[in-house]
Amino acid sequence: MTEEGFTSTNVSTINVSNLALVGKGIVKFQSAELIDKNKYKLSNLIRGQEGTKEYQHTAGEKFVLLDDSIISFEVQRGKKFYLKAVTYGDSLENTEVKVMNSFSN
Repeated sequence: MTEEGFTSTNVSTINVSNLALVGKGIVKFQSAELIDKNKYKLSNLIRGQEGTKEYQHTAGEKFVLLDDSIISFEVQRGKKFYLKAVTYGDSLENTEVKVMNSFSN
């Protein structure tokens, strides 16, 4: 990930609707341009979104696009639940079940 060409712009005038997890922080950005194999340039990057800290990211950090394919669900506190996270190109039958324990405060 690079920030070459990043300019300070009044972001309220730009549609900055893309959300991503980069490392441990959530960022918003307007667009992503492929500049090399597995290397993108994000335009109009805004760090420290959704309550995460604003910090300088480094090359090679984990990048997860947060879009409509991300789901959330409620679980009962103190109960175990079973989860299968199927990735692209795989099937439900080939995916291992993970037993998760919900948090109990």
